[in-house]
Amino acid sequence: MKPYIVAALSMAAICNTAAALEVQSTAGGLDALVDNPASVTELKVGGTVDASDLFFISREMTSLRTLDLSGVTIAAYSGDKIGGLTSYAAATIPQGVFSVTALTSVVLPAAGNVAVGDFAFAGSALRSVTIGAGVASIGQGAFSDCDELTEVTLRPVATGGYVFKGCDRLAKVNLGGMSRVSASDFADCPALAEVSGGENLTDVGASAFEGCVALSSFDFHPGITSIGASSFSHSGLRAANLSECSRLASVGAWAFAYEPALASVVLPAGLASLGEGAFFDCPALASVNIPASCEFLPDYAFKGNTSLTEAVVPEGAYEIGRYTWHGASSLTKVTLPASLEYIGDNAMEGSTRLAEVDATALDQVPDLGTDVWVGVNQPEVLLSVQPDMTDAFGAASQWQEFDIRTVSTGADNVASVPGSVSLRARFAGKELLVEASGAVISSLALYDTAGVLLGTHAADAERVAVDTSNFGTNIYVVRCVLADGSVATVKIARK
Repeated sequence: MKPYIVAALSMAAICNTAAALEVQSTAGGLDALVDNPASVTELKVGGTVDASDLFFISREMTSLRTLDLSGVTIAAYSGDKIGGLTSYAAATIPQGVFSVTALTSVVLPAAGNVAVGDFAFAGSALRSVTIGAGVASIGQGAFSDCDELTEVTLRPVATGGYVFKGCDRLAKVNLGGMSRVSASDFADCPALAEVSGGENLTDVGASAFEGCVALSSFDFHPGITSIGASSFSHSGLRAANLSECSRLASVGAWAFAYEPALASVVLPAGLASLGEGAFFDCPALASVNIPASCEFLPDYAFKGNTSLTEAVVPEGAYEIGRYTWHGASSLTKVTLPASLEYIGDNAMEGSTRLAEVDATALDQVPDLGTDVWVGVNQPEVLLSVQPDMTDAFGAASQWQEFDIRTVSTGADNVASVPGSVSLRARFAGKELLVEASGAVISSLALYDTAGVLLGTHAADAERVAVDTSNFGTNIYVVRCVLADGSVATVKIARK
């Protein structure tokens, strides 16, 4: 509980307690209807009120805990200065009027297109808020820092942002058909675990649920078109399934960053824009698809994803940004598309378990920024390229350090390595047949695409047969040591 709320409650506790009061008011005349305002604990008002009446309630009714405004109409005010102003519009609950009060329950108007002013109830002791049908808009921070508020049901209203920010005990929210959650509306609500009523949601504003560490799940409904910057960062999401959001155009910068439990992300086909650092520092993230519509993988997008084992850059992507997979220490394989033109600074730095880079789709060598492969043991990493690209990659800075191997996989399920010794592999059912034309195979080692050794075989023959029925992969890397000590490698897929 905030210190100023404690002070307000302490002051209220010394006042004499009294009964509930129900009055029919005329604008500007509420004070004449209440003989002993400091003794009233419950108030229900009907008729009309204006800003002077509302300030009278907040300033003079110091013992008030329950306020029911459901039946009032709010008139315009013009007169002596109150709350720093000499005039207030009709249908408006003034800015800050009930902030830092001891109110525990409020029922807002049921009619009238009322605007709740900025910070109107901020820092108050509210435990219950009823947002009546007469509320049309809720101003910035209107209920922020209401630490006793545990549950709220909204309705389709416009919000000014930060509306419930910092409500420490707010655990359950029903959006009530709202189409937009504005910036930081529920930010820093650490107890928020359940959000419902989002069927009409189209926009999730910047930082809307940032810091909601108890929020483990969220329904991403099909109508969502944008997810703002940092909207779910520092939250407790375990999965983000956006597959049905066919109209989603963008995921903002840092939208899902710093989420320790986020393990799975499904992005929709057609997503055009993925923001910088969108999945930054999500150490549990083991599964994420990148739609073909994403032509640019932004800086820091997957930095620090220590559980991700494979990265497939979508066909159509022309650039991988800076630090994109920096620190992805479990990454074993990266597949590059034909469209790729550039990989940014430090993009793969720290990918210490990288075993394979599949560049077979490329007919040009992508340009590289600085220190792209720092921490990668490149001589032990298989770089698969087309036969006519061997010399180009072998001459290119930062590429030439890899173990460059030519791979060709045909429709007949045969792979071969050209050269003075031709190594050829094919499948007959689940039996893998490997043949070295004009040479003797001394030994053969079989790996999966993650670089895990599946088995070794002594041979001393030109032709070796290996039973693969016990292996749980369909793609193999075959490494043969020939009788003269040279090594030949071929990659093949079983169809």
